[in-house]
Amino acid sequence: MGQTQVFPDGTYWDQYRIGGTSLSSPLLAGVVAVADQFAHRSLGFINPLYYGLLRTPALYDVTAPSQPLAEVRTDFVNGIDASNGLRYRLRTIDVQSSTLHSTPGYDDETGVGAPQGPSFFLGLAEAHAHR
Repeated sequence: MGQTQVFPDGTYWDQYRIGGTSLSSPLLAGVVAVADQFAHRSLGFINPLYYGLLRTPALYDVTAPSQPLAEVRTDFVNGIDASNGLRYRLRTIDVQSSTLHSTPGYDDETGVGAPQGPSFFLGLAEAHAHR
């Protein structure tokens, strides 16, 4: 992700690692723009179409892995650069320990799932044609 930030030596554009809705929303907007191009028309408000694709090959149903996944994250101690050293954190992914759980089908953590390549574009176009 990149944005203009204030640093001790001035204000300038910089990049950093981030995720969540601030990343996924613009990515999905781009995918929907490609879906519009694929359909040769604006699909308009696609939420009903998207939810209609639940349990079809158009969506990848995100579910918990059989064993938790882990990653090591490296951060700057001072949040700016490595001059004050690095901090390492082990983070587990989808351990099902929070109040949100990924389950088959719709769930509050992953919704209906992720677009599944060309099947997603075909599914949206076909669903829109049958409105």
